[in-house]
Amino acid sequence: MLDQIKTVEEGVNKLLTIREVPIPSYTFFRKTKNDLTDLLSLDGETEKIPLPYWHYDVRIRSIWRFCRNKIDTVCCLNAYSFFGKDMTFEQALYRELDIAEFVLCAKIKKVTAFKNGDACNLIAVTDRGTLANLDFGATMANGAVNQCQHRVILQNSMVNDRVVDNQVVSHGTYVFNDSSVKPEVFDDLEVYLYGLNAEDCKMALYINALIKKSEKISEIRANHAHLLKVMDAVFRSDKTGETVEVEA
Repeated sequence: MLDQIKTVEEGVNKLLTIREVPIPSYTFFRKTKNDLTDLLSLDGETEKIPLPYWHYDVRIRSIWRFCRNKIDTVCCLNAYSFFGKDMTFEQALYRELDIAEFVLCAKIKKVTAFKNGDACNLIAVTDRGTLANLDFGATMANGAVNQCQHRVILQNSMVNDRVVDNQVVSHGTYVFNDSSVKPEVFDDLEVYLYGLNAEDCKMALYINALIKKSEKISEIRANHAHLLKVMDAVFRSDKTGETVEVEA
C-alpha cells in the first residue's frame, strides 16, 4: 500500500530519497496576499526563491516542449484563464504573463492592457515578434477550480492544453459507483505523490527540480525581476490607454 503524502515537503523529500539525492535545508512558504507566488528558502539563504510551479503542469509543459521544437513557426498564444477570488489579480497576472513567456520561449517587450476590476484583456508582443492575447480574471468563488485554456497557433499547426470542445477543465480520473449519479474525480496521478492535490504535486516536482539543479535559480530570479517590469507596464497601459514598452 502506498503511503499517503500529506504536505509538499513530504512529497519533495520522498522524490529526493527515491532519486538518492541528499535532502538540503529548505523552507517552503505559502504565498500571502502580498506575494505573487509561493516561495522557497534554500540552504539558509535569506533571499527567497519565487516558485512558478505551473511549469510542471503536464499540459503546459507539453505545449512548451512542442513550441520549443518548432520555435520558428510559432505565431501567437491565446489564453482564457479564470480563478477564484482567493487569488489576487496581481497573482493571476503574474502567472499568466509567466506562462505566456514560458510556452512562447520569448520575453514580452510591450503590452496593451485593458483592466476592469479583477478582470483584464491584454495583448503582448515578444522579442521574437510573436503575440500573446490574454483574457483572465480572479472573479470566481473562493476555492473554485482554475478554469484555464492556453492555445498556441503555429504556421501549420495548433497546440492546446485543453481538449478543443471542453467547456470546463477535465480531471485525471473519474470513478463511477452504484450509489451516486455523479462520479468522484481525482487528479493525484503522480504515484510517488499520492495524497497531494494536483497543484501541490506540481509544487513538489518543481522544488525537487530546483534542488536537483534541473531548474537554475539565477534564471528564476532574473525572470521574476523581468516579470515585475512587465506587470508595471500592464498597469501603466491600462491607466493611459496606450501601448507601453517594458523597461529594459
